[in-house]
Amino acid sequence: MTEAEKGYAAGLIDGEGCISVKNKRAQKNVNCLDITMCDKEPIEYIAKLMDSKVHCVVGGGELKRPRYTTSLHSKKARAFILEILPYLRNKRAEATLFLDFGVLGEFGEHHRWQGGVPQEVQSTRDTIARMLKNAKRGGLVSFREQGVN
Repeated sequence: MTEAEKGYAAGLIDGEGCISVKNKRAQKNVNCLDITMCDKEPIEYIAKLMDSKVHCVVGGGELKRPRYTTSLHSKKARAFILEILPYLRNKRAEATLFLDFGVLGEFGEHHRWQGGVPQEVQSTRDTIARMLKNAKRGGLVSFREQGVN
C-alpha cells in the first residue's frame, strides 16, 4: 500500500471500523477487523486494499438501507493493523491491544498443544479481550503498561 492508501484506510477504520476480539465458532477470542458502511464504493476500495470480500446485508429499521461490510481475521487482520497503525488516531488504543492479543496467537495456531491452549495463555487472552472492550470506552492503552504477563 502507498502511504496515501494507508492514511485513507486508517481514516476509514477510525470512523467506521470495528477492531475487536470475538468468539467465532469453536475458537475462542479471534482477532477481527470489520468495516461497515451504507456507501458501497469506499467499502469496495478498502476491501481491495485489505484483499478481502464485500458482503451486503439489508438492514432493519425504518430506512432498511443495505449495509456493506468487509472483514479480516487473525493473522491478516494483525498484519493490516500493523501496517496502518502509525496513521490511526481514534482507534490507536484498540489497535495496540489488538496487536498485544495477537502476540499470544490464535487458538487455531495452538491446536497442537495437548489439552488445548494452556490456562495461563487463555487467562491472559481473556484479560486482553476485556481490556479491548474497555478501550472502546476510552480505557487502557496496552496490557504491557498494566503489568499483565
